[in-house]
Formats: sequence, C-alpha cells, structure tokens
Amino acid sequence: TPAPLEGGPPAPQEAKESAAEQMSGEELDAVGTAGIAMELAKSLGVALQSPDEDFFSSGGTSVTAATLVSKLRQLGKRNECLMCLNRVAVRDIYESRTMGKLAELLDARRLWVGKTNSTLTLTASQSADALGTERFYLVFLMQVVWILTEMGLLFMGLVRLLIWAHTLKLPAGVKYAVAAALVVGLLPLVILVQSLLILVFKKVTCFRPRNQRRIQLWSLHYFRWWAVHHMQELIPTMLIAGTPFASYWAWLMGAKVGRGVMLWTVPKNADLELLELGDGVNVGQETYFNTTVAEKGMLVLGPIEVGAGASLGCRVNVARGAVVAAGASVDDLTHVTRHFRSPAADIEAGFSSASEQQDLPQEAAQTVSWSVALAMLPAIGVVLSLYSFVLPVSLASFVMIPVNKAIFLLPATAGFILWFILQCVVVQVMSFLLVIALKWLFVGRLGPGSFTVGSLKYLRFWFMQNLVGYSGSWLPLTCMTTFYPVLMRLLGSSIGLKAEIGSFTFGYCPDLLVVGRGAFLADRCSVGGVRMRGGVCELKRTVLGERSFVGNLAVVKAGSVVEEDVLVGIMSAAPQDLPAGTSWLGVPPIRLPSRQKESCGSKDRFSYSPGVPVFLGRLVFDFVRAQVPGLAISLFLFSFTLGPEVLMTQRAYEEVPGLEDGIKKMAEQTNVSVFWIWRITMLPYSENLPHNVGFWIGVWAWGVLCVLLTVLFITLVKWVSTCGRLRPGSHFLYSFRVNMVSLNLALTCITFPIFLLMQGTPLVGIYMRMLGAKVGRRAFINSIYVMNEMDLMSIGDDVCINRSALLGTHTFEDRVMKIDRIVLEDSTAVGCESAVMRGSALRERAVLEDSTLCMVGEELLRGRHRGCPSSRCA
Repeated sequence: TPAPLEGGPPAPQEAKESAAEQMSGEELDAVGTAGIAMELAKSLGVALQSPDEDFFSSGGTSVTAATLVSKLRQLGKRNECLMCLNRVAVRDIYESRTMGKLAELLDARRLWVGKTNSTLTLTASQSADALGTERFYLVFLMQVVWILTEMGLLFMGLVRLLIWAHTLKLPAGVKYAVAAALVVGLLPLVILVQSLLILVFKKVTCFRPRNQRRIQLWSLHYFRWWAVHHMQELIPTMLIAGTPFASYWAWLMGAKVGRGVMLWTVPKNADLELLELGDGVNVGQETYFNTTVAEKGMLVLGPIEVGAGASLGCRVNVARGAVVAAGASVDDLTHVTRHFRSPAADIEAGFSSASEQQDLPQEAAQTVSWSVALAMLPAIGVVLSLYSFVLPVSLASFVMIPVNKAIFLLPATAGFILWFILQCVVVQVMSFLLVIALKWLFVGRLGPGSFTVGSLKYLRFWFMQNLVGYSGSWLPLTCMTTFYPVLMRLLGSSIGLKAEIGSFTFGYCPDLLVVGRGAFLADRCSVGGVRMRGGVCELKRTVLGERSFVGNLAVVKAGSVVEEDVLVGIMSAAPQDLPAGTSWLGVPPIRLPSRQKESCGSKDRFSYSPGVPVFLGRLVFDFVRAQVPGLAISLFLFSFTLGPEVLMTQRAYEEVPGLEDGIKKMAEQTNVSVFWIWRITMLPYSENLPHNVGFWIGVWAWGVLCVLLTVLFITLVKWVSTCGRLRPGSHFLYSFRVNMVSLNLALTCITFPIFLLMQGTPLVGIYMRMLGAKVGRRAFINSIYVMNEMDLMSIGDDVCINRSALLGTHTFEDRVMKIDRIVLEDSTAVGCESAVMRGSALRERAVLEDSTLCMVGEELLRGRHRGCPSSRCA
C-alpha cells in the first residue's frame, strides 16, 4: 500500500485503527472515509494526490470505478466501523467525482440508511405465509412428464399432417402452398384452443393467483403456476401485438381490460388475473408487467393497476404492487415500483420517472377501426407463413424444379444430399427477397409525422414492424450477420459501410433510420421507436453517427441525433442529442467522464477498417454460418419423418404380400436404393395404411429420441469442432475467434424451442452443464438470455434468474469482443429484465431487482440492489 501523503488522509489500515480507537463503535467520519477511498483508488492505478482531485482526470475509468466501489463494499462488510461503505454505488463516483465529496455523500446518507433498513425491507413477500412444501424431485418428474406429453402431441399432429399432405396428387410446390393456406387459416383457431385449454386447466386445478401471495418454489402449487405460464408461453401472441386482438386475448385470459387498450407487448408472462388496465391505456414495445418474481426460494405475486389514459413507453417494467395513475406518461426504461403520477419521480427505484412534455395531440383516445382490424387478419397470416417458413419453402419448391431435374441424374444418395443443401440455401434467399418484396409492395415508404391507430398508415407501420422483427430475430441469414445491414439498406435505411446491427433490435422504421459508417447496434437495443399516446403515434428521423455504439437493452428515442464516436451503455436511456465523443450510462443517463477504451493500433484492420479480403472472408463465413441452423433443423425434420416412414414400410409389407420383393426388384432395375423407391412411389398411399396405437407410440418415442440426439449433437460440435472451452479475453470483431464464438451461438440457438419448453425446470440446469456452465441444485432459470458463453457462468444453489434477465458474458464496445466470467453465488436472484455483465459477481443472498444493472467488474454483496447502475436499497 502506498504511504499516506504528508498532511493528507491516513492509509486504510491506519484509518480503520484510528476510527475504531477514537469513535468506540461509532461510524467513521468523512475524513477517514475519504482517506480509505483514496488509498484504494491508488491501489487500482489512479494517482490521486488529494481528496479534492478528480477521480477521472487522474486516470480513473468506468471499470476502475466499478472495481473501487466493490472494494469499498467489501471493507464495509468486514468492519462494523465502515458500514456506511455498504451502500456506496457506482453512480456516487460519477456524481461526486472526488473522494472528498464521495465521503461527504456517504456521511449524509447514514441517517437515511437506518430509516431505510426499517421500512423498505418490509415487503409483501414478508407479510404473507408461503403456500406449499418443497417436493423437488416429484415436481421435476411431473414437469418432465408434462413436456414429454406436449412433445408427443406435437409429433403426432405433425405426422398426421404429413400423411395427409402426401396423399395430395399435386406438385410439391402446390402442396406447400396448400399447407401454408391451412396454417394461416387455422391460426385463430389454434390460439383460441390453446387459450381455452389454459382456462380449463385453471378451473380443474383451482388455480387462481391472489394478491400478495408467496408460493414455495418446487412445490405442487408452483407446478400449477408453471404449467399455466408454460402453456401461455407457447401461444404465438407476438403475431397479434399492436392489434386490437391483443387486448381481447388478455381479457379472455382473466385480465381486467378497458376499452381502446393498445398492447404492443402482449402480457402473456404475467398472472393476468392480477392485471387491470383502464380505458385507453397504451403499452409500448418490450414493456412488461411483472406480477410475479422469484427470489430466495419463493414466488412472490402481487397485483398491478394502470389507470385510464396512461401511456407506458418502451421497455418499461411495472413491478408487482404498482399503481400507475390515470393519465400518467411513463418514460422509456422506467422501473415503476410504487404509485406513479406524472411527472413525479420514483426516487426509491433510482430511476427518473419524470416524463418529458408530450407534444403529441391531446385528443380523445383513438381506437383501431374495424376495417383496419380486419385487414390485419390476412397480414397476420402472411407473417405466420414467414415465421413457419411455409411461404419461403413453397416458393423455393417452384424455383428448385429445374434443379431437381438435373439432380435426378445423380446417384440417389449424392443427389439427395446436394438437393438438401441447395433447398436450405434457396429457402433463406427466398425469405430475404420476400421481406424486401412485401415491404415495398404493401408498406411503401413511411415518412415522419403523426397518425392514429385507426389509419392506414398505422396498418403499414405495424406490418413493417413485424417484418423487421422477423428479419432480426428469426431469419438465420440476417440474424447477427453482415447481411442484416444489407437488408436494411434495401428496405430504405441509410446504413454506412462496416456498420453492425445485432439480433432482436427493434422499434425503428427503416425509412427513417440513418446509421453511420462503423456504427454498432448491440442485441436487443431499441433505436427510433414509435411514440404512442392516446392512440396517436409519431415517427421521427433518427441519426446515429460514425463509430457510435448502442449497448444491449439501451433505448435511443425517435428524433435523436447521435454524433460520431458516442457510446450509449447497456440498459441506458440516451438523451435526445449526444455530442461527439461522449459516453452515457444509466437511467437517467449520466455522462461518463472517462471509460476504458480498447486501443486497436495496428490491428485496426480487424475492427473498424477491415481490408477487402478480411471483409469478404467474414461475409462468406456469415453466409455459411447462416445455413447451419436451417440445415440442422431440416436434418432433424428429415430424421424425425424417417421413423414413421420405416414403420409404415414394415406395416405395408405385412399388409400387401409380395410388395417387398416388388420394390427390391424395382430397385435393382433402376439402380436406386429401396428407400428412395419407397419415398417416391409408396408414400402417397400411406393414408390407406392402418395406424394403430403402437404406431403412434412409436412416433412419439422416435420424436423424443431425435430431440435428445439433436441436443447431444450440438453439445458434441461445441466441444470438438467450434471453440471448445472459452476463456476470458479480448478478440477483435473480424478475428477467427469471434467467428467461432458466433458459430457456437448459432448452434446453441438451434435448441431455442427446446430451451423454451424447459424454462422453469431443472432440465435447464442439466442442459447448461452439458455446455460447460456450473449450475447448482434447485436453480430456477426462467430466461432464454442465458444462452451465451455458458462455459463462463457459475450459478450456485437456489439461484433465481427471472424472465428476460441477461447474463452478458461478452460485450462489443470499440468493436472488440471482451469475454469474462459471471458468478452468481448461492441464493442470489436476478430480477426481470435485469443484466449481470462480464467480470461481475453476486455474492451470497444478493438480490437484483427488476431492470437493474450489475456493471462490468462490479461485485454486489448481500442485500437488495436497484437501479442502473445499481445501488443498494435494502
């Protein structure tokens, strides 16, 4: 430890001994606190000469600020005289800038700490008795049986559909077109049947969520809650988001919904009996009602009420027990935790809930007209045919007709493999072209301005949002590849060279988006999202300058102008205008005086300025990688249908004497294998074969086996041929290592439907262990956004990871992929839409509340933490 400055604050050890001796158990004074903070900063390489010297001007960065805060908290945990350090937050460093002001802030907070400990820790979860007794293995078995039953019904329905399709005496392309029309026509019926099944299950099991209730995890009561949410999760409600049908569905499932409610996010993750929405409520994109949260072995439930005429912005999280007053306007990224009135500030949440002055027309709430609603029905069908790839496959079948004639000249097996690969490539290309064609044929160019939800422009905008969502989250060719910026240019955006757009980005209208050269939009960020209040929407032109960076879960409002070389941190709400070269973090945003930047130096050709060979290599690799999910899924479907075909072959041989010999003779004459003879000549007659109970049991067992083999295959590929076990480090964007990591993520995403089925069950922990994660016993994992570099995750016993929580083992600022470990110790909890970033750790019994950020390199101790950046609240 460096020696203390002459006449300055004492060194940490001397300060602690002096404080303990002089104060006799009383709290440390501001002078001693400043000395401890200053000496710890010196140990991190920040050369502070006095308590009044600026931390960031002396070499401090955002990473060293987070590390300093973590060390101060550790001191406060180990020494009772330093308990005031327990509540220091990263935001305190940014706002104080000097160790002297930081010490004064902590000294002034002492009285508030005592009051907070006695009031804020009393929650609904402590005022009610828990329901149920833990029966972990019994509930685990029941969940496995439930999932296997669902899979069996799905597989049997798929085989039944295929048998029916084979009987159609039509060309292959026409068959797929008929199948597409059938899927589109049955969608409303499928959603209705699924919803009614949930209602029947609730009635039979007497499941009805109540206010202020706790449920023991892994109890029979928990199983009923899980089964209801599991079935709701499987309903494709994203197709009706932004339509009047979304509010009708929420009403059908038990929510109290007023007239003229517009839901851009369907609340299927909520306990809908606990949700009340008044007349004319507008809910923005990625806004959630968190009626339930899991922490410390319990599910805690509470009601949510939104008053008439309230408007909730983008990515708002409303916590259980919250009441949003009538007419309130809730700004983007707000975490509402108590009674909310505009423009009041929710101080407890650490977020500014104050709303900007709304310049949208303040008229009576507008509703969707029936003409627009009816026009949305066929549009929903078109979007569904894209998501199911039925429409692209139909068109690809017609395109492949001349190719098929040439392939038939090859040996059967070699021809099939070639056809298999070409079909996957053509389907992806057709999907790419379909998005462009649909945009310009049915949407056209959307200009800035205001419009009501009952107008034709709203219908066009809604359809455009679905096309963008499909391209950025579902189509492998454009998901996390260099082809997505190409697609956006063809859709009307102005995208600079070498710009990167991540997956699940949303909100923007391509015609009004300008992205500069070398800019980077990280996954799940929102840029230029529509503003909506009272049924009136407004679109504005949004500009991102060269080399700008928008982090995960961040929001850049419509009409913003982001100058060049600007960084908007993770989960941050960007100001309307951002000067060049600035960095911003948090809600409300704070300007970072200094941050850790990666110097590219001579390696700039692997980050911002790749040469033609490097860029073309990345382009080719992205194209090949984009085919991997399609090939893997097609291989799974082929393998799955192979089982029933073998069973039908055996049955046909038993039913028709001499059939086996006839097929073998035909195979010898044509020099084609028996398998291909059967597929070409006999499958059209499969409907005439008897399909008894044994056949359908065989279909179910074979389908489950194919799923298990797919998971094992992906695990094997991850460990053998892609990247093996990942280790912490930094890699440039155009490096080979980053390509391998992206290939590994693409493979992992293949199991997304399986992962969705396993959410909230111990099966998630088993799967993550197979991919390298350390997962403890009874871990409750209810988020798909843990599917990153699982080798670097350590999750303890009884950990709770809630819906849409992010474990971000890597970041991409400065076009450098920085990878590090994440540690969640026993009995920790990560709230809904919260994020734990690389290099950080949650120590035992630490709780991150909803919409809370644990920064890079930060360590959170036992207690409740809230805000962005996080601060201790209890």
